[in-house]
Amino acid sequence: MQILERLFGSGGESVWMQPPFYCDYGANIHLGTRVYFNFNCVVLDAAKCA
Repeated sequence: MQILERLFGSGGESVWMQPPFYCDYGANIHLGTRVYFNFNCVVLDAAKCA
């Protein structure tokens, strides 16, 4: 859980993740509450959202 909280740009306190999870950077991912990532999730976060 500590790794996920450091990985994401914000959020991550209530994330549930089924591994494996793939992303470019992680810092550009901003999560809300109660987020679920299914297995083999790929997030392409190379650019910041406007």
